[in-house]
Amino acid sequence: MLTKEFSVRRTQAMRDQLLEITDELIDAMLAKGGPVDLIQDFALPMPSLAICTILGVPYEDHDVFQRHANVGTDLTISHEERARTLGEAHEYYQALVERKRREPADDMISRLLSDHEGPDGFAPEMIPALVGLLVGAGHETTANMLGLGTVALLLNPDQRDRLREHPELAPSTAEEMLRYWSIVSTDPRRVAIEGVEIGGQLVRKGEGVIVSLIAGNRDGRAFGAGEGECPADRLDIGRSARHHVAFGFGSHQCLGQNLARIEMQVAWPRLFERIPDLRLAVPEDELPFKKNSIVYGLTSLPVEW
Repeated sequence: MLTKEFSVRRTQAMRDQLLEITDELIDAMLAKGGPVDLIQDFALPMPSLAICTILGVPYEDHDVFQRHANVGTDLTISHEERARTLGEAHEYYQALVERKRREPADDMISRLLSDHEGPDGFAPEMIPALVGLLVGAGHETTANMLGLGTVALLLNPDQRDRLREHPELAPSTAEEMLRYWSIVSTDPRRVAIEGVEIGGQLVRKGEGVIVSLIAGNRDGRAFGAGEGECPADRLDIGRSARHHVAFGFGSHQCLGQNLARIEMQVAWPRLFERIPDLRLAVPEDELPFKKNSIVYGLTSLPVEW
């Protein structure tokens, strides 16, 4: 019911709009002057604006839904605070859905209500939670990828220059960054319903298993095994990495993967085209990486030019 909303055709049609958003954010950074926090000034607002446009969520509420999303991924949050924030988020999205019910527009929430609510679709009480999930997943993960990918390009200037000189490498750059970082690295989590042996390891019935996506994406048997190929633990934006598992596998794949791809394909080439001398404003070892989050990333990224 939702796949067509995030189809390749529909997301590719957003390219010009995403490029416009990217340019406006870069204009604002240049006007402000460095150093700036690339997370707050670029990596976070770019996908947030995009998902708000698609869903019909007011971007002026971004402080509200970004706080909800942060609490949902922060492993240091208490159960009580998490429950309280989830309650606030439900009230917010319930009010938004009811407003769309009264005043439908050309957006995904309105189409969900008109096309997919009812006996053959989503129960009415599910819609607010679904919208909240889409908002959170639609900006949180891509924002972290944009920040981490920028760091990777700054720390690998040969790859940065390669992308700047060959912007047609934007699609393979996005796939390689997804493989290289694998930001959702503690999912999927499963419990074995019967004993099974995988790769010589016995998993007993009832045991919990965390499938490490980053272990798969850094596996030398899958990437970098051929003669002359770049090793799996190194960045190569020309690598054919489309068979990574950063988005999951088979029927269990990220719904918004096409949107995430086009956002990355637009953002990095444009950023380094317009600010070719972009550089870190702090030493590499002072970069604040997230240590207690379901989604890996940076809490801030000071840059200058």
